Amino acid sequence: MNVLDLEAITAAPATAEPYPHFTVANALKAAAVPSLMRDFPDIAKPGFFPIDDVPVDGAFAELLSDLQDPAFSAAVGAKLGMDLVLRPTLITVRKWSAAG
Repeated sequence: MNVLDLEAITAAPATAEPYPHFTVANALKAAAVPSLMRDFPDIAKPGFFPIDDVPVDGAFAELLSDLQDPAFSAAVGAKLGMDLVLRPTLITVRKWSAAG
């Protein structure tokens, strides 16, 4: 993985209350953050956008690759007690939210 720190994700504690979830400190590799910030799409409006609707280059492309990697799906699935490897992945992107 080039952007995600799979060890940090794997080491994060999970809980089942009020629903299965976990949070991860430093889920992004520190060395990847400047490039990821540089390469994140310049989205000019609020909302959620499918990855096919935004430019995907550089470190942002690497992040998307990490998120779609079966090792990531296996790690998250193991934490949440479900098999996610063969499930489809839906990724949306947003830059900010706005009150409506």
